[in-house]
Amino acid sequence: MGTQKISKATVLQKTIDYIQFLHKEKKKQEEEVSTLRKEVMALKIMKMNY
Repeated sequence: MGTQKISKATVLQKTIDYIQFLHKEKKKQEEEVSTLRKEVMALKIMKMNY
């Protein structure tokens, strides 16, 4: 029984770590999308001025 509890705790901790990693990755990707959108907007404005 004791071994099974440790195993479950390990699985839960690894799951928590992975979810936290995914949240960080999502935030990074959202920031990158925002930056790219701003860049696209700037390029559209530059194109209109030519």
